[in-house]
Amino acid sequence: MLDTGNFVLYNSDHSIIWQSFDNPTNTLLPGQHISARQDLFSSASEADDSFGIFRLEMQHDGNLVQYPVDPEDSAPYLTTQQAPIEQGIMLH
Repeated sequence: MLDTGNFVLYNSDHSIIWQSFDNPTNTLLPGQHISARQDLFSSASEADDSFGIFRLEMQHDGNLVQYPVDPEDSAPYLTTQQAPIEQGIMLH
């Protein structure tokens, strides 16, 4: 675990083979980014980390969109129009 909160697995050559910053679930930490086609899911509550009712997706066009998780209501709940971003976006 690095000071940034990034949990990193190394191989015998000390090269990173997996890191939690590449696999966000429900939280972004400072320095972490969300790339195109990655999702974050809201928690059910402050005490329950299971999936909640919203999903936040970074689309390939750089638009960050919040959707309800319920598949019957797939219209966006909130969108932010961004210029195309090839490396994702970093939130501070």
